[in-house]
Amino acid sequence: MLRPALARSAATAAVASLGGFILCFEPVVQPGGARPEALAVFRIAFGLLLALRLHRLRRAVPVLWPSQRASPWDRRLPLVRAIDLWQLGAVALAAGLCTPAAALVCLVLGLYIFRRSYTHSLEDVLFQMTSFFLVRADAGAVWSVDARWGLPGAIIDPVLALNLWWTALALLLLSAGFEKLFSPLWRRGLGFSLFVGLPHLVQRRFRFLRRMPALGWVLSWTTVVTELGYLPAALSLPVR
Repeated sequence: MLRPALARSAATAAVASLGGFILCFEPVVQPGGARPEALAVFRIAFGLLLALRLHRLRRAVPVLWPSQRASPWDRRLPLVRAIDLWQLGAVALAAGLCTPAAALVCLVLGLYIFRRSYTHSLEDVLFQMTSFFLVRADAGAVWSVDARWGLPGAIIDPVLALNLWWTALALLLLSAGFEKLFSPLWRRGLGFSLFVGLPHLVQRRFRFLRRMPALGWVLSWTTVVTELGYLPAALSLPVR
C-alpha cells in the first residue's frame, strides 16, 4: 500500500514541478496587468467568505476537534477563541485594515487550528495559500482603510507576488486533479455525490443532489478536468 502511494506522490510532484518550470518563462500577470480594483474586490469577497465560513465552523468543533486532541495551549487560547480571532482577522482583511498583518493573522491561525483537525481538505489549503499571498500582494491599495489612512501595502513587488500566487494555485489544482485520477471513486464519478453527503461541509438542503447520479457523474468529472486543465491553460495566451 505504501509503494503505490509514494509513486503517486512522486508522479504528482514531477508533473506539478514541470508545469511550474514552464510558467517561469512566461509570467501570467504582466507588468501593469494587475488592476488594483480587481484585487480589492477579491480581497473583500475573500475576507467576507472566510468570516462566514468560520461562523459556520463553530458548529463542527466537537466533530473536527474532539477533546482527545486537546493541546496544552488550549488553556491560554481555547479553540473557539482562536476561531473568533481568525474571524476578526478576516473582517479586517475585507475592510483593508492593516491588510498584510490581517492576512498574516488569518494564515497563522489557520495553520494552528487545522493542524489539529481530523480533516484537511483542498478548501483549507486554498484559504491558507490565499492568506499567504495576500500578505505580499498589494490588495489594500484601493477601497480600503489602508488607502484612506496612507498605510503601507505590499511587501514585495505586486506583479511578482501575483505570478507566484497564480502559479501556486495552478500547481495545487493540478496536484488535486492528478490525485483524483488514482481514486476509484472519482473515476466512477462518485466523488461529488460523496462530498455532498459530508455533514460538516455541506448544508442539509443540498443533499438531494445525491439522488441524481447522472448529475453527480458530470460534476465529478467536470471537477477533475477543470483541476487538470487550469495549469495547461496558462500556456495558451488566448485562454488567459
